[in-house]
Amino acid sequence: MTFGQSSKVECVAFREMGKFCYPTGPTGPAPLLVFIRGLYQGSGRVESTAARMTAANAALEAYQLSSFKRPVLIMGSSHLGLEQTSILELEALYQRYNLGEFTQYTLAAHSGGYDGLFATLREAVSLQIPMPEAIIMLDNFYSVQPANTELYRKVLEGGVSCGGFLTDHNLDRYRRLYKNPKCTVIGPENQNHNTSVLPTLQKFLK
Repeated sequence: MTFGQSSKVECVAFREMGKFCYPTGPTGPAPLLVFIRGLYQGSGRVESTAARMTAANAALEAYQLSSFKRPVLIMGSSHLGLEQTSILELEALYQRYNLGEFTQYTLAAHSGGYDGLFATLREAVSLQIPMPEAIIMLDNFYSVQPANTELYRKVLEGGVSCGGFLTDHNLDRYRRLYKNPKCTVIGPENQNHNTSVLPTLQKFLK
């Protein structure tokens, strides 16, 4: 696997949550991509550490997450999000692997990964962790809980960049609960729940 033309990627376990992958060659400064995968083998709560590592590896391969010139944290279960201890670990990993200073991250969530996305945003809004510089909504418009949809609006109003895609099965929820001029969402025409993940990341990652 490679990060762009000149960098190889190494991956290490990130606590008991997933995998942290980083470029070993020169890439220039780039914020972390946090990718929260969807369901794994039909489950939104992958409980064992071994299964989480396998699920993270599967997402890394399926969505070619090593193709970006930046460190990537892949959560191995869709309910997992960032918390204070995660940020401390990320800061340590950046230092250990000479990646510069950990300052920014983009938060991307696919399908059932909305659960981990909202968990992360709750931590950020409560000032427990930094706010992401951007969120990427990968056909993950499932939650109808008012607390989550209000959190989504609050984060966008706070200036966080937002983009994504949707397919037909999320169109009604998107129109009722998520449509917002501050978030550029592509679809549902010509979009596929899985194969649209990579091109959408390529479009919206800065």
